[in-house]
Amino acid sequence: AAGTYTVNLTVTDNGVPVLSDTTSTTVNVTEKPAAKKPPVAKTTGPYHGLTNQNITFDGSASYDGDGSIVNYTWDFGDGSVGYGVKPTHVYMVAGTFDVLLTVKDNDGLTNTTKTTATIELDSDGDGWSDEEEQRYGFDPNNSSSMPEDTDDDHVPDIVDSDDDNDGLPDDVETLVGSDPQNETNATNVTVADSNNYLVDTDNDGVYDTFYNPDTDTKTTVAKDQRGRYLIDFDGDGTVDYVYDPASGSVNSYGEVTPGAEIPWLLVAVVVIFAVIAITVVLYFRKKI
Repeated sequence: AAGTYTVNLTVTDNGVPVLSDTTSTTVNVTEKPAAKKPPVAKTTGPYHGLTNQNITFDGSASYDGDGSIVNYTWDFGDGSVGYGVKPTHVYMVAGTFDVLLTVKDNDGLTNTTKTTATIELDSDGDGWSDEEEQRYGFDPNNSSSMPEDTDDDHVPDIVDSDDDNDGLPDDVETLVGSDPQNETNATNVTVADSNNYLVDTDNDGVYDTFYNPDTDTKTTVAKDQRGRYLIDFDGDGTVDYVYDPASGSVNSYGEVTPGAEIPWLLVAVVVIFAVIAITVVLYFRKKI
């Protein structure tokens, strides 16, 4: 154990009489320093990309439990080396490359991890691989020939069932009359515990159609004076629910706050006529 100890040494001879002598010294004992822990290298791989395209590598998840990381060295597997937490690299040829990240901490200890980068050939640099362009019928050597991708999800419109990512399938948008490439002309509303949609079919910024995908029913909606939408849920010609776009709430038509539908213009007219009538009556009474 660590501490300060006194060590005594006594020597004795074999003469007659027996003689002896003793000396002492002090010894200090310290604990052995704990072994330094190496850092841990981590990446966000595996990575995917195209030739002639910047690919960002990320080693920010790496850590050192008893210090700090002072160096990040990347071997990109194609003979190139990079440094830093988030370096970028461009591959000139297609293939699958072993990527090594080595981190060094402030004690000089290192750790290495391996991931891969799968690179596809993009001959014309248009952001679509040659294989994808050939699959969808486009010229991989012409940068002006590429699949149309309205929502930039890298799924061509010709095979994307929801081009604008508004939650309403393209075929349904065509059915109800909305634009399948405009993400702002439909909104999801929950009515009677089911997902439904309010749709702006004429792109004027006002929803005019309610669509119930469970029953494949569409009905016309109207707005009240407060900007709320009146919904005929079952297609019987009567209003069943009220949707408030300001709060996103849906209430049964009969649950609308009492007094919310008071015709204030009519009330104002009645009050004005009442005031005029009272004034006339008082005038003639004074004449009498």
